[in-house]
Amino acid sequence: MAFLDSSPINPGHTLVVPRAHRQDIHDLDEALCASMFNLARRISGLLRDSAVPCEAINLLMSKGAIAGQSQFHAHLHVVPRNKSDGFSFVEQHPARPTGTELAETARLLRPEAMARAQQHAPSACGFS
Repeated sequence: MAFLDSSPINPGHTLVVPRAHRQDIHDLDEALCASMFNLARRISGLLRDSAVPCEAINLLMSKGAIAGQSQFHAHLHVVPRNKSDGFSFVEQHPARPTGTELAETARLLRPEAMARAQQHAPSACGFS
């Protein structure tokens, strides 16, 4: 289901929420996750085509308190954005990782990705 956020970042800020309790993204099965993102996509189109000011859209789902999750029921934010809305949650990082650092991170992820890929459809993970 979807409803307007009671503390919106901008007018039209909508939450997409599963009816059954799921704590976070890791408690969502593939079908429910796909359903939530499909509904978010439909809401994005409604916002874009409405009279609500909406130059762009952010989709945001946090997992865990450190990531900013304050309600421990999975929910996906659909946030209409405008050039002058003054909202920002993107921090500037001092330096980009080197190619070697990116390769090391990919190496650390690969065994987990391969194990999951074997459990699911062959294309379920984008790692090779």
